[in-house]
Amino acid sequence: MHKILIIEDDQTLRRQTARLLQLEGFEALEAANGALGVISATSTLPDLIICDIMMPDLDGFGVLQALRNNPQTAMIPFIFLTALVANDDLRHGMEEGADDYLTKPYTPTALLGSVRRRLEKRSRQIEENRRRAEEVSLAVAATVPPEILETLEHITTVTNLLGLKYAAQDPQVAAMQQAVAQESLRLRRLMRRLHLYAQLPRLYAHRFDLILTGPPAEAGVLPERVAREVCRNWNREADLDITSEAAHGIPGHARGGIGGQRL
Repeated sequence: MHKILIIEDDQTLRRQTARLLQLEGFEALEAANGALGVISATSTLPDLIICDIMMPDLDGFGVLQALRNNPQTAMIPFIFLTALVANDDLRHGMEEGADDYLTKPYTPTALLGSVRRRLEKRSRQIEENRRRAEEVSLAVAATVPPEILETLEHITTVTNLLGLKYAAQDPQVAAMQQAVAQESLRLRRLMRRLHLYAQLPRLYAHRFDLILTGPPAEAGVLPERVAREVCRNWNREADLDITSEAAHGIPGHARGGIGGQRL
């Protein structure tokens, strides 16, 4: 349910507007003046704000400026309600960052139409920002250089060698060697997951490439191709050893391993 804040010093109009929004399925919050409106907007972070311009002490322009200067409320859609119709007033409101402008008296249809358009636009903006953030995260993950994993392997190797040489002489060295080895292992796992995460969109897009066209191939062909594809992604093709033998009554069953380990 979308939450809408109504800032209006006219109690009758404010409650009528709130009732109209509630009947349309929105949650309506009310503020009787500009200062209370700023406080309410900051504390509740509504999905949209409807604000009168002509109010004592802090008018609608002051409310809008205060909210636009606050990072938490700067992007909340803002609709002005006013009896002012001069072009200068309209221009000033839009220059200050208002999203829409309704003049009094307004019809329920006009108000609800403006509310829905602003909320739909905001939803599209949020989705676009989410998509861009995801693209950035994938791009960052894809740029993780393989040298990082190689460096971690070297750190682990050197740490293990130092541990073998000095661990028996000093228990603190043994403890530090074990801690470094564990943290290096965790970091290697994280980097591999990050790299795999970056590869998921490409792998998903080509998920049908391994399906052979034409007559069915031997049962061992597809596993072999999958194994080669996996090793290619991890730059481990040289370590792949594939043998073909009958297994479970299926001729040509592929079986392989990496670095002496079975797949």
